[in-house]
Amino acid sequence: MIQKRLDQGISIIEERQARLNRGAGNASAMLVRRQIAHESAALLRAPRRSPRVAHATKRATPRLRRLETRIDGCLVHALERPARARKCAAAAAPAIILIHGAGLDHRDWTFDFLNRLDPRRRVLIFDRPGFGRSERPGGFASALPNVQARLLRHAAAAFGVRQATIVGHSWGGAVAMAWGLEAPQSVVGVVSLAGAVAPWSFASTLRNGAQMRERALTALAAGGRRKALEHTFEVAFAPARAPRGYLAHIAQAHNGSIAATLSDLTTINGALALMTPRYDRFERPVELIYGDRDEILCVNEQGRAAEKMLPNARLSVLRGRGHMIHHTDPDHCIAAIERIFSTSSH
Repeated sequence: MIQKRLDQGISIIEERQARLNRGAGNASAMLVRRQIAHESAALLRAPRRSPRVAHATKRATPRLRRLETRIDGCLVHALERPARARKCAAAAAPAIILIHGAGLDHRDWTFDFLNRLDPRRRVLIFDRPGFGRSERPGGFASALPNVQARLLRHAAAAFGVRQATIVGHSWGGAVAMAWGLEAPQSVVGVVSLAGAVAPWSFASTLRNGAQMRERALTALAAGGRRKALEHTFEVAFAPARAPRGYLAHIAQAHNGSIAATLSDLTTINGALALMTPRYDRFERPVELIYGDRDEILCVNEQGRAAEKMLPNARLSVLRGRGHMIHHTDPDHCIAAIERIFSTSSH
């Protein structure tokens, strides 16, 4: 899509240049030069909420429906893939709810993972508050996982979801666990994919923060925002590589503000320290899946720590895998979701 956009733009610019070469008058030439400059700048800007991007999303996932509602005055946005089943049966069955990690939006799930899920399942992909098309309430509390979980839970109820398997990746894992803790009757179980589900040590906080800051600053200095984005996913996917086309797909996302991301990362550790003492009373099944070479969230401080606190948890450690396991090992992740479904009476 990006290449096609560039090719079309280059053709337009070449046509303008040809008009100049044919010896257009001075006033006309100045007008054409302004058009060339304007169109060149437009090509270099990342596409935002344009009909072109919306059309590309619709073509890649033709059965998705956009759902929106307001909770406490804030817009909450989700994409729905309806279940391929009789309407009455689909309405009664639990749904799958997908919650993205820090700095992303629903497009992280629509690249490939969504198409691999059982078509008999109703799937909702939420934009977390402050990301994508979802709005974030003001104040410090809006960065807490339990506050975000409450907004998404009420939105899901407004969309007709009675019960669901909650799947969270990275920061979304904290929201998934908070959802389960606050309203266990509304969940079949929780799947944490490289999720932030336990507080980590102060030493790890300092080390990870310094490393990520240094990497981001180095990448920005070397090549600007695009280079920084490439480097971020290079770290996240390591030791694997991002699948072809993923970066272009994500670059079109309506990502949240830097302020929302920084607020989330600042509050998460303290929020988890308050959540984990309640884990021993959470009896729903929890699937914990981590890569043993995750450079962002360590399996020992996350998956293994949470497994000891949760009475009905199952930990799976993927050898040689990093943080983006829903892309590098989607079949393992989907098998965990299906195991949760097997515990449901539906």
